Amino acid sequence: MKESQRILKESGFNALMKEFSDKNNSWKNVQIKIALTGQTGVGKSSLINALRNMKEDDVGGAKIGCTETTKEPTPYSYRENENVVLWDLPGVGTPMFPKEAYLEKIHFEEYDSVLIVSNTRFKENDTWLAQQISVKYPNSNLFFVRTKVENDLRRYQEAHGRILFPEERNQLCKKIRDDCMENLIKENIKDARIFLVNSHRTNEFDFGKLQSMLIEKVSSLKRDAMILSLSSVSNDVVAEKIRVLEGRIAQVSLAGAFAAIRLLRKLLNIVSLEEKEASPSKISSLLLKRVCNRILININILLF
Repeated sequence: MKESQRILKESGFNALMKEFSDKNNSWKNVQIKIALTGQTGVGKSSLINALRNMKEDDVGGAKIGCTETTKEPTPYSYRENENVVLWDLPGVGTPMFPKEAYLEKIHFEEYDSVLIVSNTRFKENDTWLAQQISVKYPNSNLFFVRTKVENDLRRYQEAHGRILFPEERNQLCKKIRDDCMENLIKENIKDARIFLVNSHRTNEFDFGKLQSMLIEKVSSLKRDAMILSLSSVSNDVVAEKIRVLEGRIAQVSLAGAFAAIRLLRKLLNIVSLEEKEASPSKISSLLLKRVCNRILININILLF
């Protein structure tokens, strides 16, 4: 409060409002880069759209295809914050990004997190890349994302000619996770963080846990920016978002209080001498009318 009073006294109301605005929106200036890599057709584009709560046909939506659609690193910003960016990387071993030159072309040290994506067990190029990242960038936030889990469940149902019982569904998901883990352990990749997802139904499997992990693993300075940028809010993220918004209430309320005081003073200053000599109830009525008119004017400006 003392700092706000100092700015108001030394620089005026507009400078104070700018200070409030800069503080309240500082999270939008934080840069966060998340890399997604994997072979053609594993569902990177669908996962990118799901993480941003978008569809392919939306403006800025990632295009989905079974052929190689990623020729070079491609950025996809969150709608709520263009500084939080998911980078769709070409897979290892593509003509433009051969294995022997991959790490030279893709600078993984620039990313806050790296997601290796596969729709089956993780293959040779996936495990090779994970090994290289772990050795060269030991502090990297490396996650393994197993997509299209719903297809595995559907094939199982078709093979047995019936709907899965909940316990069977859980057992099958555990089998998929264990299979991925065993495959990675064989390649000397231990303590792998594996997430099963359905990019078209984000309330299923581990999608919410993946979002929470992306939040948890960014630095504390970037955490609020990551949370406030998420429009696809799962149950795992709701509590974090509430915590951040509650922490912002005091600052936003203070800015509103100063703005209200200034508006009231301005209204009092424009009350005519005749109105000042009127009864207190009449002055209150006049002020209320002017406040309402001002609100209506502001609404019209916002709408039109």
